[in-house]
Amino acid sequence: MKKKDIIELTVIIIISLLVSITYNNYSGHTLPLLKAYKPTVEEPMISKEQLNSIEQIDIEVLKYLKEKKGTIILDARMSEEFKKGHIPGAYSFPVSEFDTMFKERGAFLKTGKTIITYCTGRECTDSSILALKLKRNGIKDILLYQGGITEWLQNGYTVEKSKK
Repeated sequence: MKKKDIIELTVIIIISLLVSITYNNYSGHTLPLLKAYKPTVEEPMISKEQLNSIEQIDIEVLKYLKEKKGTIILDARMSEEFKKGHIPGAYSFPVSEFDTMFKERGAFLKTGKTIITYCTGRECTDSSILALKLKRNGIKDILLYQGGITEWLQNGYTVEKSKK
C-alpha cells in the first residue's frame, strides 16, 4: 500500500467515526459510548436456574401476544428512557421503583393473563430482575422478551412516546 492510500483510508475512517458518533448523540436512541453498562438497580445474584424459570420469547411471539386481550407489557427501564420511546401499549415499570410500582399496579397486574417484561436489550438484566420480583410477589404467567427495545427498533418497528 502506498502512503497516499493509507492517508486516504485513515481520513475515511476518521470521518466515518465522527458521523457515527454524531448520529448516535442526536438519534434519540443513543447508545452509551465509552461507559460500562451500569444496571439501574443493584443486581442481586441471579442464578441460571432462576433465570431459566422464566420463559423467554422472541420478537415474533411478542408481536402475537401483544395483540391478545389480557396481555400486559412492562418496560423495566427508567421512566426517562420509557418516555423517549417504548413498545406500543407497554407500561412503565422501572425495576428500581419496584416496591412503589407494585403497590400501585399489583392488583392490575393480577388481572392480566400474560405479563411480558423487557428492557434495553440482551445486555440488560432489569427485565429479568423485574420478572423474578413479580414471580416472588404472586404473579404467575410471566414471559421475558430479552431482545428489548434495541431489537424492536432494529426490526423496524415503531415506538410510542406517550406516558403510561
